[in-house]
Amino acid sequence: MSKPRKVVRGKRIYRGRSKRPGQILRGILFALLLVVLIGIGYIVCREWVKYFGPGASQPESSAGTQTSSLPESSEESEPEAAAAVRGVTVSYETAQMTGEELDSYLSQLRAQGYTHVFVELKNEDGEVLFQTDAEQAVAFGSTDANAFDAAVFTAAAQKAGLTPGAFITALRDPLVSHVRNENSFAYADQLGTNWLDSTPALGGKSWLNPYMENARTYIAELAGDAAQKGFELIVLTDVNFPTRNTAHMNTIETEPSRNVILGQMLDEVQQAAGDVPVLNSIDLAQQLTLSENAPYVDMQEIGYSKNAPYISLSAIEEEQAALAQKFGTEADSTAIARAMLENMAADSTLSETLMPVIPSADLETLLPVLTELSITDYIVL
Repeated sequence: MSKPRKVVRGKRIYRGRSKRPGQILRGILFALLLVVLIGIGYIVCREWVKYFGPGASQPESSAGTQTSSLPESSEESEPEAAAAVRGVTVSYETAQMTGEELDSYLSQLRAQGYTHVFVELKNEDGEVLFQTDAEQAVAFGSTDANAFDAAVFTAAAQKAGLTPGAFITALRDPLVSHVRNENSFAYADQLGTNWLDSTPALGGKSWLNPYMENARTYIAELAGDAAQKGFELIVLTDVNFPTRNTAHMNTIETEPSRNVILGQMLDEVQQAAGDVPVLNSIDLAQQLTLSENAPYVDMQEIGYSKNAPYISLSAIEEEQAALAQKFGTEADSTAIARAMLENMAADSTLSETLMPVIPSADLETLLPVLTELSITDYIVL
């Protein structure tokens, strides 16, 4: 039998450990440090809530009002520039489309990079091509039998991401212009006889006379109705007096000057259209080549600053000889087009809105010219 082992009590296997003086001191110091850290944390949290918490008071500006949380410069920053207009005109037949056919066509235009789609609402034959509620159009019966639903067209354009625009032929109108309607030119002193721009045998036509209130009101009513039906930009063409066979053209009234009455007409049309901009489109080649004694229009005297000048290289070429005297004998049609647009862009009275109307055949040639002159908006005809 083995001998019992002797337990050595000095190994402290079962007894609790006694604290040494050094350990006690370290414990006291740790406790004090913990108290200090807790106190600092409380003070920091209290100050943080005071200045940055939900109920924190805001600093006041010199005017005594609360300052915005946005940087001061953000309140004074310039508004974003309007997106460039890339307009394209579509045919009367296209405007008569409906449903998926129209939606598909307009979506293709948007995919091609166009931002605006324009359609003619009244042509140079006087036909009103959209279903209109304009009082005189209804009275005169000038709406085409196949007129399209303008509200349907504008809604489809907006659905496709396009802005709907309209062209309206203004004073060239052989359909409703007649002295009996008190809206046309009389022949010489025969105030009951219509004036025509040529003989009847050669297809002479009557025109609306802007001196007559009925003529101006007729165009204003059409523009106002177009705006009501969703068109967001309107371009007027043929805002000018006739230039052929004018020897016996009786305006009936002569005051104010011709250009001033044209400017008055544009202002009245714009008023009828409300917030929808109305642009004046003039054939610049024709304007610059007529005699000084019978100007097409004097745009400066009209004083209208929203313009959509028609620039056609073929039209310039037809008047090359006359235009060369103004722009130099060496100037080709592109250089002349550039000079025309440069003159307009430099004249603040003409260029508040400057949106050239360009034939599709000339677009590739004239795009670099527009870029050079920083003209960002245009309409393809």
